Amino acid sequence: MISPKRFLRGVVRTAGPALRRAAGGFAVLRCGLAALMILLASQAVGCSTKRFYKKPWMTTKGDVARYLDEALQHENADVRRDNIVHVSKTRYAGHDTVIEACCFIARNDRSASVRVAAIRLVAESLRRDAAVALLDMLDNRDQAVSAEARVHEEIVNGLYFMQRNGSIPDPLGARVVQTAARLLRGGPSRDVRICAARLLGAYPEPASIDALIAALNDKDFGVIYHADRSLMQLTGVRHDRDARAWRAWLASAKDPFVMHGRLDAELEPPAKPRWWQRAGHSVRRAFTGADSTDDHH
Repeated sequence: MISPKRFLRGVVRTAGPALRRAAGGFAVLRCGLAALMILLASQAVGCSTKRFYKKPWMTTKGDVARYLDEALQHENADVRRDNIVHVSKTRYAGHDTVIEACCFIARNDRSASVRVAAIRLVAESLRRDAAVALLDMLDNRDQAVSAEARVHEEIVNGLYFMQRNGSIPDPLGARVVQTAARLLRGGPSRDVRICAARLLGAYPEPASIDALIAALNDKDFGVIYHADRSLMQLTGVRHDRDARAWRAWLASAKDPFVMHGRLDAELEPPAKPRWWQRAGHSVRRAFTGADSTDDHH
């Protein structure tokens, strides 16, 4: 006859693993319920979880419409900005509706960071009508966009980016020079004046030279440095940030732009080749036995 102690020991040995598994299942269930309660509590006090977006190549027109709706109406400025940034990465960034929505946001949004993101999307679209929209934002001083130096800076940077990529129509050149000269004289911050000086260096016009020489008397050395650099780009000569020397030279020069671009290679030297470019050059040289100087640039 089996003793009661041995019987109980056998029951525990047989049923113990099953009981432990059941206890573990209840523990997992308790942890899951606790996590759900924490998530609900965080939503109740206003916390938000990380937002996920589709990959840019997977984004559809419907997704872009939803992102733009959130960029226009969401109460959180970070969410509005993130939606604009995500739209800028998609193939629909240059669509008419996207540009119109971002121009509206750039003029009316309460957050400067959101406006900056919208302006960057408009400029990077490289649309010819985008330059007109950016200039209108700068010239219309009644809009809220004019109150933020960061917004001014992004607009001027956007115009410079578009000019370097040949996306500003020639008829707009005079208006760009006029606006940049105005900002160089009385921009809301040193960064805006520096950006205006860089932009004027891309336009070989008499008004550009006059504004840049006047900027050599600015109180900020950064503005003086970039104004002098732009003068060297336009004229191909040096006067070491001396406004009087520049004015004397300008008075005696028949054509101040005859050597335009002569110092470009010195002021903006070509980038050094990457390691994979150097490796490719070495392989080609090993097979052909020739050394091409073009591969170094």
